[in-house]
Amino acid sequence: GPGERGFCMSRINLEGTLYSLTYGVISYINPTAVEEKPLLNFHPGTKCLSIGTFGCNFRCLGCQNYDISWDTKELDKIAAWALALQPSVRDRENVTGLGLNYLSPENIIQQALDNGYAGIAFTYNEPIIWVEFVLDTAKLARENNLYTIYVTNSYLTPEHLDVIGPHIDAMALDIKNFMPFRHH
Repeated sequence: GPGERGFCMSRINLEGTLYSLTYGVISYINPTAVEEKPLLNFHPGTKCLSIGTFGCNFRCLGCQNYDISWDTKELDKIAAWALALQPSVRDRENVTGLGLNYLSPENIIQQALDNGYAGIAFTYNEPIIWVEFVLDTAKLARENNLYTIYVTNSYLTPEHLDVIGPHIDAMALDIKNFMPFRHH
């Protein structure tokens, strides 16, 4: 409903339009070996810049990235700011005033190039949560000869794959649980 957020907590309804609260908001950034994604036969021996944001479409018991993907107080802070200012999806530079780490797609690509990384990995939380940012960054990565990796919980629609697929070089498909999904 109006002023409310969805299950992922990273989208808000402002007067009937859904807005991303996490475009460019980086909860964690770290250089990692491509084998850690785990992709063993995809550009072996290279490093990629791994990035993530807040929010997820799952609530996995024992999530190893809970602290960097589910800091709800940070999401609450962004949502309050969004409700007060009604920003556009791409007007994110001002979130730095909230004490959050904002990086544009251009900043991400430049960091990767400056440090000699071979690619960008969208990981730590479900990349579908910030698909606009992932798309913008992946397109720039391709223009700069950087590979892209999408580490996903595999809960994707064919429509999403049609949108993101042409811009992603590799996907790591995680299996989260063999038990039925539980809400808590």
